[in-house]
Amino acid sequence: MLKKLTPLFLFVLFVAAACGTTNSTDNSLTENNSSPSTGSKEEKKRELELTNPDNTLQANVQLEEDSFIFIVENTDENDLEILFSSSQEFDYIVFDENGKKIKQHSDGMMYTQAIVETTLSSGESLTYTVSTDEVKADLPQGTYKIQFLFAGADLPVQASTNFEVN
Repeated sequence: MLKKLTPLFLFVLFVAAACGTTNSTDNSLTENNSSPSTGSKEEKKRELELTNPDNTLQANVQLEEDSFIFIVENTDENDLEILFSSSQEFDYIVFDENGKKIKQHSDGMMYTQAIVETTLSSGESLTYTVSTDEVKADLPQGTYKIQFLFAGADLPVQASTNFEVN
């Protein structure tokens, strides 16, 4: 009986040893805690073109009295099919004066894992509103930068603005 189980045991051992061994150095999913670009308008435009090569989407943030408004507009002449890999359509990150990440909206959040597809017609925009109270909660006095990130899988765009906590 031991002779019959030995090949099975060796096979299981071989499969277990092979699992998790790789020489891959793909770091594409690692978090980047560096601050967003603080370069010139031309550098920011180039950065946007790299993440949105066809310039089909434009994003901006407006700071109103009690909310941040993140707007993503289809500036292409054609309708765009936008895919989201989950129910999360946007995120925001708050940085302090030194560019250190202080908080991120999606930290600790759970989203429905489902492919969501939406059509954004030419000239149409998606608007996301976030309360300034939510963003400023637990922040000490100072100057901060908020960066909004659009979560559309094929068309990543971002926009940021500075704000004060008094």
